[in-house]
Amino acid sequence: MKKLFLLGITVAMLAVSSCKKDCPTPAVVEPPVDLSASSWSGPCTINGINYTFTLALAADGTISGGFNVPSFTIASGSWNKTPNSNIVRIFFIQSGNAWKGQGTYNATTNKIEVGTLTQTSGGSFTGTFTVTKV
Repeated sequence: MKKLFLLGITVAMLAVSSCKKDCPTPAVVEPPVDLSASSWSGPCTINGINYTFTLALAADGTISGGFNVPSFTIASGSWNKTPNSNIVRIFFIQSGNAWKGQGTYNATTNKIEVGTLTQTSGGSFTGTFTVTKV
């Protein structure tokens, strides 16, 4: 009887220690952040020329702002965020030229970083941006 009891305890201990190896702790995933109704500003470089870039992301999916160049009109367009991620996409027209871009929201720095911009009509300009929430 003692042998059976000891065998039972040994099997139970093996099962518990085995589960610790096979059952990893799940990774903590931060929920995506709602960026609607927010304003952003930061540096932007288009074909080697530096500008200040501003974005106002409205709750209805519209966007305004753009490159701060006195002779340019204010940009208008739309924005969206990829579901279950922090990828932000922007589409806008400024001074008759269409642009598209995207960047990644970083909750630690409160920035949309690694942003890229491509002119889709009116020229062939490309650039990068990083904007901070204001």
